Amino acid sequence: MVDVAIIGAGPYGLSLAAHLGAAGVDFRIFGVCMDSWRRRMPPGMLLKSHPWSSSLSDPAADFTFERFCAERTIPYHRSLMSVPLETFVAYGEAFQARLVPRVEPKLLVRLEATGAGYRAQFDDGDVVAARRVVLAVGVHPFSYVPEALRGLPADRLTHSGDHGPIEGLAGRHVAVVGAGASATDLASLLLDKGAMVSLAARTDALVFAPPPRTNPSLPRRAAAPLRALVRPNSGIGAGWPLKVWADAPSVFHALPQDWRLRIVRTTLGPLGHAAMRERVLSRVDAHLGCEIESAKAAQDRVRLTLVARDGSRRALFADHVIAATGYRVDLARLGFLDPGLRARIRCAQGSPELNADYESSAPGLFFIGTAAAASFGPVNRFVFGATHPCKRLARRLSGSRSRAADVSPDGAVEATVTA
Repeated sequence: MVDVAIIGAGPYGLSLAAHLGAAGVDFRIFGVCMDSWRRRMPPGMLLKSHPWSSSLSDPAADFTFERFCAERTIPYHRSLMSVPLETFVAYGEAFQARLVPRVEPKLLVRLEATGAGYRAQFDDGDVVAARRVVLAVGVHPFSYVPEALRGLPADRLTHSGDHGPIEGLAGRHVAVVGAGASATDLASLLLDKGAMVSLAARTDALVFAPPPRTNPSLPRRAAAPLRALVRPNSGIGAGWPLKVWADAPSVFHALPQDWRLRIVRTTLGPLGHAAMRERVLSRVDAHLGCEIESAKAAQDRVRLTLVARDGSRRALFADHVIAATGYRVDLARLGFLDPGLRARIRCAQGSPELNADYESSAPGLFFIGTAAAASFGPVNRFVFGATHPCKRLARRLSGSRSRAADVSPDGAVEATVTA
């Protein structure tokens, strides 16, 4: 029996493995390294985060994104450039090769509780027993598609997080639904491939991040210390609330649950990359301030019915629809969870309720990454958020915090106090 099984080999899973390895914890990590980033996102996309906040977490904070770029002679500036998807994937793979050499490329198909912990079955038929399990499954299982689009056939509808290469849409008319970075990135990439692009969104305007100032004026340089006090920068954005959520997830965890749920739901709305403003605004056919009432496939096209705020309706025809509509955590979407185990995990609006050590109500089962956002804040949606859970779990799982809990068949907890 292994002590800890990590499920997921993206930024959070790899970071946790690096921390557990340094702490001497007996663990195995399962998943295809950086799979969703490499295979499910279109080449040419840009990360929302700045280069300085795009590093995976290792105990010594040694193998940063900056160091990777220096070693590969890749241009780097902490804030005056965007991080291309391909560069970030290469960094994640280099991080894995250097700090987590033993990743087992198999996918979890069933997880159930046993008398001594958990039983994990994988797609190759392998079965692994683990005392404790950490789910670092990323955002992919939680992709959200509006109800009005769900009836479209699979060959006419894709989610932005499941799309991969877009060459097959060259020369076709594509409707992109959404207003955030995924929507505007895809619109730009599709236009570059020769597609005709319409973009439909509820927002009244497409909002883009301000471009970085490469040569600020003398008054702005003089006012910089005051701006840092009034509106400090953080790994997920500017302003005191984001600064606290980014740097002190435990403070967020101490808030009342209804506050946390509301903050996660309303913080960091749709925002495009600064680099995409000119590439999109003058080229895309935008339908803003409207909802999608219905979507129907007719012959070889899709008809979207859009409803404006004044109640007026108009039709939008396209060959293909891409839902760049984000993600909503819902544990019911994790099909590998045994129904009995799933029933024992307390949830709030679909998200697991986690204690201060990222542990769910099923003892010995932990969640990190996007699934932990409702408990520890919006920073868990970003690579920058990996450090806090990794340090916390390295202390807990190495036995230095308090107890290691096993799960008995009837759900009782057998706790062993550790030094």
